[in-house]
Amino acid sequence: MTVLQARGLAAATVVLLLAGCGGGDPEAADRERPRTSTSAAATSAPPAVVAPPTPTPTVEPGGTDAAGLVVPPETAGDLDSRSVPQAPDLGAGWTRYVDPGDVAEGYAGNGSWVRARDVSEVVQSVVPLGCTGLTSVPRLPVPEHALEATYRGPRDAPGVALVLEYRNRAQAAAFVAGMARIARSCPEPAGGVRAGDPLTVVVEPVRVTDRVVLDRRREHGAGAGEWLWSEAVVHEGDRVGLLILASPPSGTRPDLPQLAERLRAAVPR
Repeated sequence: MTVLQARGLAAATVVLLLAGCGGGDPEAADRERPRTSTSAAATSAPPAVVAPPTPTPTVEPGGTDAAGLVVPPETAGDLDSRSVPQAPDLGAGWTRYVDPGDVAEGYAGNGSWVRARDVSEVVQSVVPLGCTGLTSVPRLPVPEHALEATYRGPRDAPGVALVLEYRNRAQAAAFVAGMARIARSCPEPAGGVRAGDPLTVVVEPVRVTDRVVLDRRREHGAGAGEWLWSEAVVHEGDRVGLLILASPPSGTRPDLPQLAERLRAAVPR
């Protein structure tokens, strides 16, 4: 699990994020989430749609909330909500998710589905914990600006997107190279991972080049979450886009090449 997954969302993930992106029980989430019928063959009046309340920040972005936490703005430099994929881009059933914040995790909500992130923190957050083949932590360059977006999908699956803006193309390329190293360095240990073993992240590279990294990852061992995570990282000019979506292991897996295309289209905006 990455710090990004543990911190990016309060009631969920996103990662995302779950009061931790890596945690959560997909079956329990499916039972608890209000559902709206999508059947075209309904023979009676459609059920009422139950929409979750949208949190309202108590102070303007940039100020502090009642807990003394800084409320993040909805933009970061030139980055705004156009710079991340829109919910329909992620596939059927995905919606924007307004993260209410989490005092225990040390971050405040801002009443929006997008928020600026601390650039140093966000670089640390993308390195997975429990990767047995990663003998040293990659030195990922710190961006000038970072913007995060949060989503929820089918069965309450969490999702998170990040857009990082660097001083130049070379720094952006170095970040993607570091992510490529991570994707190649987290294979399943010989002999597998037993339920009582230390938490271990296994990453399956799907496509790794100098401009795109596509992979799927799972947690194994003690405290492992139930989600399968599908991740896309793209390099576009002096910006990098990251997208990670959860899905039940037995469910339909997101189309990674298609997600990469949608992410690449949004990042330059």
